[in-house]
Amino acid sequence: MKDIYGLLNEVNLDSSDIEEVEVSEIERERGKRKLMGSLKKRKNNKKKISVAVASIAIISIVSITVAKPTWAQNIPIIGHLMQNSLINQNGKYSDYMNTIGQTKSQDGIDVTFENAVADKNTFIFSFIVKNNNASIQYAELLANMTMFLNINAKNINMMDGGYQCEVVDKNTIKYLRIVNLEENNIPNYLNVNIDIPEMFDKKGDWGVKFTMNTKDIKKNTYVEKLSNKFKANNIDFGLEEISISPLTTNIKYYAKNDESLWMNFLILDQDDNQVKFVNGESSDKKEKGKIKFSMNYINNANVSSLKLIPEYYNENYIEKERDSKRINLENFSPFEVKLTDKLSIYMENLTVDKGNLIVNYNYKYLGNKIGVSNKVKGFDIKVDGTSVEKETDSDLFEKYETDRIYKIGNAKDIEMEFYDGATNYLLEDDAFTVTKK
Repeated sequence: MKDIYGLLNEVNLDSSDIEEVEVSEIERERGKRKLMGSLKKRKNNKKKISVAVASIAIISIVSITVAKPTWAQNIPIIGHLMQNSLINQNGKYSDYMNTIGQTKSQDGIDVTFENAVADKNTFIFSFIVKNNNASIQYAELLANMTMFLNINAKNINMMDGGYQCEVVDKNTIKYLRIVNLEENNIPNYLNVNIDIPEMFDKKGDWGVKFTMNTKDIKKNTYVEKLSNKFKANNIDFGLEEISISPLTTNIKYYAKNDESLWMNFLILDQDDNQVKFVNGESSDKKEKGKIKFSMNYINNANVSSLKLIPEYYNENYIEKERDSKRINLENFSPFEVKLTDKLSIYMENLTVDKGNLIVNYNYKYLGNKIGVSNKVKGFDIKVDGTSVEKETDSDLFEKYETDRIYKIGNAKDIEMEFYDGATNYLLEDDAFTVTKK
């Protein structure tokens, strides 16, 4: 292992020649499908659940670590992914951050482990990979490198989670990994062993061992047994437990006699701000006629109570048109359209880039921004009375940070048709609130 602090004394930082970019939305979606694909059976008798929402945050903590002076320039003190995905939402993550700060180099491949954080629900860590031998062609494929995780002599299934990546340059990729823990009683210390025996078809040892102190996070975690029941699509569901740490919330529930429909929850904190979904899993075996589910969410800072609204994607529902609006793109100004009494869609910006219409928008529930399934239709675009299909692959997804781009050519006027979004169905009558005691 290299000592990063000694190396830092030799470094003259100059980041002027570093250009940091993110992978496109398409690349991120490919990665999500690989690691968080829809209800897929695995040998460990669990199935993984992924909800395709407009913005899924995969989380971790990042700080400055280096393999050698020439690489130090690439690594900001607070990483871009960590800042945007985690710290900006919940500054409490900084309070529980564990610095690893170690690098392994072998056969021209450097792996730098930065930071880790854990609670009873999740283990999260960040690392950087640099291949000095060749460019890294597909960032998302590297997330399927041969990697094993062992915590306190227990092997952890790393497929129970997800990742997010960021391209630094053609040879260097940053990664955030989040792994489900499902610890009923997290110990005060975690002895972590991350083993990487193979990378880029090369055998070697790029792993790391370290210890984490989890006393404080354990002390500040609230757990409550639940007995709430509700019905959706003629299937009975029941809540069993909620766990709220300063970092994440976990919900355990079951479905009776049917595994074809699983639930998500729109979770709002005491200020009506959304607590965002990360990932989930289900058991592959029925227990007394029940399929068990476990869902993880990123907490906002200083959560004191949470309102849980069951929701599910109703693929058989045909969304109803609610409104339409003719827009001159040269005179656009932001506007909001009510879809239901509580749900609206806010058009933040419409811009044109080389014949492509870029739509930046947000859904709002009770006036607060929320993420919804990207399968929700929401709105359509028409030019001269003809519907325009949204693009599925474009370099502009990354540039404008949106999932809605349409080819409209030289059109200056468009029509937008808005739909009720009810394929993402909220069981508001079954909502309930949990208050930390």
